[in-house]
Amino acid sequence: MDRHTSVFLDISRFTAAMVVFVGHTAGHAFSGGLFWQVGRYLETAVMVFFVLSGYVIGYVTDTRETKAKDYAAARLARLYSVVLPALLLTVAADAIGLSANAGFYYNGPWNFGGEHLLGYLATFLYANEFWSWPVAPGSNAPFWSLSYEASYYVLFGLYFFLKGPRKWLWLILAALLVGPSILSRLPIWLMGLGVYHLRKRIRSLPGWVAGAAFILGLALVYASPLIREGTHRWTLPLLRPMLISDYTDGIGFSLVILGFSTLPESIKDWVQSVAAPARYAGSLTFSLYLFHLPLIMLIAALGWFPVDSAPQRMMVFGVPLMAAVLIGRPCERAKIPLKRWFLALFDRWGKSIPHPDKPNAA
Repeated sequence: MDRHTSVFLDISRFTAAMVVFVGHTAGHAFSGGLFWQVGRYLETAVMVFFVLSGYVIGYVTDTRETKAKDYAAARLARLYSVVLPALLLTVAADAIGLSANAGFYYNGPWNFGGEHLLGYLATFLYANEFWSWPVAPGSNAPFWSLSYEASYYVLFGLYFFLKGPRKWLWLILAALLVGPSILSRLPIWLMGLGVYHLRKRIRSLPGWVAGAAFILGLALVYASPLIREGTHRWTLPLLRPMLISDYTDGIGFSLVILGFSTLPESIKDWVQSVAAPARYAGSLTFSLYLFHLPLIMLIAALGWFPVDSAPQRMMVFGVPLMAAVLIGRPCERAKIPLKRWFLALFDRWGKSIPHPDKPNAA
């Protein structure tokens, strides 16, 4: 991946995370509706994450995660380094908030998943959206998309690393397990994967073609709320709503990446001036995405200040950002030792399983 595109992906990743964060925080019960317009792009931001995820998986499996155990260890470490702290944070924040103002959780502005162990267990296993089973860990509703992404990691891993007839058997079983709603968004994730491999074959495009693709993609993403409003009723049983607009978002952002990455370097050079802050901000995106909603729910439930006051807005916007920096950065660094732990675990499992070609195999 060239250095310009890498920085651009970090900028895009952080922008999408901020859209989700600000879109939730903009609710009237949290900030009096400040920046309410951003809330119209909540679903779009998640589709941007899907395309980004597919693009990055294309890159890592093409360069460094070429073995199944490396791929599995990296994906597990990436997820659990933030998922486990996020679940613990949700338990703590919800417990305090419920003791102070339970009515805000059960009758408030956001669907509350309850304090049920099942919601946390399903989320821990990334099964909370299988077959459109919308179970959430307490107030942390953004976890829904992790069930989709983890499923795509598994489905792609089975396809990429397995050989022979067993590949298709395991793929069919995995597809039956996750259900139609998750499968219906798989092509959006695959768009990112496809753009990566297309970019490998197309080193450059004429400037006007690359620029047109970039502008058209931005226009589709910008128009997302209008498309969503016009097609939100077109849905099918067992499928998450807004399928048509989600595909529009996926196509739009795929064009953005393809257009930007094929622009002449002289046009892209500006991103290098923000490379360092972009990489730092990009490292906070996963934590910000999973930490923010339980915290703003807690702040709103405590009700120390009027929702449209400056102190309230400073808290609901500032506390999650501080948490992402103070907790998210250590979580990001924890990926490396956690990956080593998973690799060691896989090695131990491999040694404990008899190989059919060995004389002492059972």
